[in-house]
Amino acid sequence: MTQVKKRLSKKTKGSWRKIEHQDVDNYLEDQRLEERMGKVSDKTNDELFVVDTEPTLKKKKKKIGLTLREKRKKLLKSTPKCFASLLNDSKVSDPIAKRNRVRTKEERRHFIAKSLEQANEAKGIVKKKVLRSLSDRARSLEAAAAKQKANKQAVFDKDIWEMGTAAEQRTDFKNDWIEDHVVTHNIVNTGTPVVSVPSSAFHKRSKLKAVQVPHPGTSYNPSLKDHQALLEQVKERELKIIKQEDHLNRVTTEMFKKVSSGERDTFKLNELRSGLDDEETNEIVSDHDEYIAINPPVEVKRKDRKARRKQKEQRELQLALQKKKQLKKQTADLHRLKKLTAEIKVMEKELNDQREKKKEREEKKREEPHRLSKFSFEEEEIDINMPEEISGNLRNITPHGSILTDRYKSMQKRNIIATSKDLGLRKRRDVKRYTRNSHKEEIPQPVKSKKKRK
Repeated sequence: MTQVKKRLSKKTKGSWRKIEHQDVDNYLEDQRLEERMGKVSDKTNDELFVVDTEPTLKKKKKKIGLTLREKRKKLLKSTPKCFASLLNDSKVSDPIAKRNRVRTKEERRHFIAKSLEQANEAKGIVKKKVLRSLSDRARSLEAAAAKQKANKQAVFDKDIWEMGTAAEQRTDFKNDWIEDHVVTHNIVNTGTPVVSVPSSAFHKRSKLKAVQVPHPGTSYNPSLKDHQALLEQVKERELKIIKQEDHLNRVTTEMFKKVSSGERDTFKLNELRSGLDDEETNEIVSDHDEYIAINPPVEVKRKDRKARRKQKEQRELQLALQKKKQLKKQTADLHRLKKLTAEIKVMEKELNDQREKKKEREEKKREEPHRLSKFSFEEEEIDINMPEEISGNLRNITPHGSILTDRYKSMQKRNIIATSKDLGLRKRRDVKRYTRNSHKEEIPQPVKSKKKRK
């Protein structure tokens, strides 16, 4: 035996051993087996070996007790525990030897009805109710067989984004009486995927195409006609911008005259002095302090009968004139019916034109980018090559535009991402640098010389 040096815990007896005890344990185990079962040399071959008649894979396991299915069948035959109290455990016999049994539906039928039914069956006559029930049963069996076949050959070929609401996903809960939130509550724990897709997922953000065909004039080798057409388009766009800037300048800056500082001061002094020189404001103060009104006082005079009669007559006369005018207008309208119909047609035509224009504007507005952020969309300038840039060798042509910028602007235009503003290069803060005390050099200070007193 070799001694093994090993660091172990000294809590157990086995850890105190300093030898390999495995061979000792094996020897002792063999001795115990011989004591219980006897020596192997004394045993016969029939006691030691068994001939296998079946392969090891198909060897049946020994049944230990009842299986789960057998237990369930046994439980079905036995009386439930809830009815155990109703069972008669008494040893006393029933005093009523013969009890009246409830007859079945077939036994309660009249003998005449039974005989008629037997006669009809002999003739081959079947009731309509029986035929309907038989047809319904056959239909239900066919549906069940088709459903079973479909379940066996089930393949997940549905798109979850087209399944709709939770009520539409689950056909068991398709009912007008059940609300959507109740259906979702019931489906959550059934394993059915509850996917409520927003309505915005079923339509495109914009009617514009992802990749628009560029103008043929932007090519590095365009035809003269296409290049001239592109130049004309750019010119119109620039003129429109210049016109807009001129208009804004005209209605803002040019509305006010340019005034020098001297003229401005004189205008201000005249404005401040205008109230002092006005002769109308200088009131003449009277000698006496009594209040004198400018207008004479109003006297309230009571109307007499004559004035009231005149007022009544005037009112009646005005009403009569008003009725007369109304009748005159009605007769005039009758005479100009043809003209009125023509005017109505013109008005209807104008209204229809306005409606069509409004519809065109709305359709055009749908194609325009929406306001998704505080910045409005600004379309990129048209990349154009001047004639001198595309003439000569193709290798010397200067490239214009950027694919990344074009794609980014296209996504903004199609309302996929919000519009933003280019901030450019951000200015970094100046880093404050200082030298450590350990790295500072001591500068020798000049020694002051002491002056001698005289």
